[in-house]
Amino acid sequence: MKILFSPWSRITRRSLPVVEVRLSIKEGAQNFVEPNPDFQASILNGSMQEVGTATFGISPLDDTIYVYQIDVYPQHRRRGYALAFLSWLSSEHHLPVTPVHIVGNALGFWSAARALPDQVLIVSKELRLSEMAAEKNRWAYMISEPEHIRLQRICEASPT
Repeated sequence: MKILFSPWSRITRRSLPVVEVRLSIKEGAQNFVEPNPDFQASILNGSMQEVGTATFGISPLDDTIYVYQIDVYPQHRRRGYALAFLSWLSSEHHLPVTPVHIVGNALGFWSAARALPDQVLIVSKELRLSEMAAEKNRWAYMISEPEHIRLQRICEASPT
């Protein structure tokens, strides 16, 4: 039996770089996890220097974190900051991470993230753009109906 060595199997939370994360609510027309907000994160290293940004949202069912984008600035790449951010997200919210629409140049990164031990990070299967509407239907009942739609529905149902 051949045993394959994975350098990722040795990674623990302690071996990742220290990051601090500053969050703000992302304003915009599109919000996948409505009624929850989407978040914009600034990823800071141990010297409090911004090394990257990320955008994510937490499922209204509180069962996963959707990561839309992680961007570590070129001069800080390949030092573990993105993995440290994902580990922070997972430990902060105690939820698995689901990448949304992985682009070609990020396939290796997400593969490495999935290879990490479960005590560091759990990464779910990618959510593709074509699957987002069906996924959002899981919590559609939680989104309040706009007042004008409610009134229109009531008028249409009324016999008078």
